[in-house]
Amino acid sequence: MNPDARGVSMKFSVVLDDNWTDKSSPVLVRMKNVDVTRKIDRYKALRPRKGKSKSASITVKLPEGKYDVSYVSPINSDGSMYKTSKKTTVVVNEKTAAHSVAGDSQKEQPSESSADGKKEEKE
Repeated sequence: MNPDARGVSMKFSVVLDDNWTDKSSPVLVRMKNVDVTRKIDRYKALRPRKGKSKSASITVKLPEGKYDVSYVSPINSDGSMYKTSKKTTVVVNEKTAAHSVAGDSQKEQPSESSADGKKEEKE
């Protein structure tokens, strides 16, 4: 059976500045299960929509459990990157199914993971 066929749907999203466009690389979201009896380590790409878009989201089905969630910065067409927050541990179960795990430059909540949207210039 496909592991994505069962599980809990979780929404992952990011909000960045206007420099993130369809010419930028995607933001990568890494979801790694911290339970030693399960070996789940997935990456999903969040891509901006055509033109200038500051947000993107995806929904992923994950088996219940604890996951370390981290974001990998995109690279913009001008070579700039973003400073992302450290990994966050998220519990995935039916109770958390309605919640999203967000990368948001405007707010950060304790139960969410975020990419803070601060640009770092490439040297």
